[in-house]
Amino acid sequence: MNTPTYGLVVCGGQSSRMGTDKSLLNYHGKPQRYYLYEMLEPLCEKVFISCNKSQKSSIPDSYQTIVDAPIYENIGPMAALLTAMETYPNTDFLVVGCDYPFITTTELRKLLEVKLETILYNCFANKSGNILEPLLSHYHHDIINHLQKKFKQNSFSVQAVLRECSGHIIVPENQMSISSIDTIEAYENTIKQLRNK
Repeated sequence: MNTPTYGLVVCGGQSSRMGTDKSLLNYHGKPQRYYLYEMLEPLCEKVFISCNKSQKSSIPDSYQTIVDAPIYENIGPMAALLTAMETYPNTDFLVVGCDYPFITTTELRKLLEVKLETILYNCFANKSGNILEPLLSHYHHDIINHLQKKFKQNSFSVQAVLRECSGHIIVPENQMSISSIDTIEAYENTIKQLRNK
């Protein structure tokens, strides 16, 4: 029996540098969390928006959600992964963060090409390969054991977990596709770039 892959759009809450909820920024005609949700639908059996409890009330019922478990609140992306994997055990997850406006379906398909049989993740990385992108990754369900271990040690870096596990790293030809947008200035510049395409 094949292991299902569910899509997970990670909202991330209010960014201190951005000063607003990055998942609500509009790059492509609708809030980014809904744009990515619809991008994942053809690639996954089910798709969910990972959010905190304050974001949940603003998300229409037409979008499925997974709200961070109280025990994992305020620990960053690890909260999204742990909550999702504990809610849906024995399920692999294709994970996308809301701060990647240039990511495309073509790029996301690359994360699904390498099978998760002997490895725990496929992950994008920058050109040098030294900065991994945990929120642009495909996770094997067994990685939950490593996440839980780190959590119990009060270590909440998903990147640190990836470095300790066996995985496959993908360096995209177009580095722009994995560029994250974290400030208002970068957002405004991105909007100009997208309009001039």
